[in-house]
Amino acid sequence: MSTQAQETRNDGDAGKAKPSSRRGLRKIALKLYDAGFNVIPVDSNKRPLTSWSVERRIEGEKLRELLDKASGIAIVGGSENPWKPVAVLTIIDVDNPYTLENNPYLKSIVESTVSWRSGPRCPNCSSKNVKLEKSSWFKCEKCDAEFPLESAKRGIGALITVDPDVAEKYLKGTVRGKEVELLVNNYAVIPPSNHPCGVRYEWAKPFDWNSPNLGIRALVEGELLSLLEELGVRKVKEAQITEIREEHQNGAKPIVGRLGELSDADILRIKELLREAYKPGNRQYVWLYLSGWSAKAGFSPIAVAKALKML
Repeated sequence: MSTQAQETRNDGDAGKAKPSSRRGLRKIALKLYDAGFNVIPVDSNKRPLTSWSVERRIEGEKLRELLDKASGIAIVGGSENPWKPVAVLTIIDVDNPYTLENNPYLKSIVESTVSWRSGPRCPNCSSKNVKLEKSSWFKCEKCDAEFPLESAKRGIGALITVDPDVAEKYLKGTVRGKEVELLVNNYAVIPPSNHPCGVRYEWAKPFDWNSPNLGIRALVEGELLSLLEELGVRKVKEAQITEIREEHQNGAKPIVGRLGELSDADILRIKELLREAYKPGNRQYVWLYLSGWSAKAGFSPIAVAKALKML
């Protein structure tokens, strides 16, 4: 995707969101908030304008008030998301974009989910210590190279979801590996925020508001382990991955041919288990998330659909 033209700002305007960009910030911030995301407004240095929590969202009225002062917005990882409590939102922060070239699985995940571009790197020495000099040209504070934005690679942020049990096992805190961070208890600044160096954050793959998952990829346990292995965070044997993929089938009939059916009593029990988590309007989200797991467990996803229709 081609890089969009950047807004030119002089030193007096640095860090200040113009009225047009504030309208864009407000629109996306409120849309994400109304969808169920944990959104916080930030200043020109990416600092939150209010106290925030992974476990609860700020009040909508407070968010609207602070957006008038914000230079950017951030999305918080964790349990507060549109699919709560069946998914944990996880942020992938690729600080050095050159990392993608040597990690194909990471690259495939980032390219298949909601993602955005952040600050530029010097094309000469890869330093991120650059500043806007004039027009859309930048100067590297490490090697003094001058370059236009189009010639620089930029940091990447992306969103995925994982099962809460999987997050508890592998993502209890920030996970770091190969200049990449996986965040479930922190936040990331997103478009159309202003970056401290003078550029605007840009979408690489924006939200798909017509999709049940909004364009955010869900990783199952085996996929997350493969990613962690590629990033050098943990060593995973093939036998371990196979065991994880099969663990949902324990006690169930082998998946050969037709999937098994559940009794009416089992369907009623599923309904009661879903009752606490279900929110009106989210039936399709829950169906999308659980249907794959039901098939892996050896029974027909139709059972999940029947349970959801009772809610």
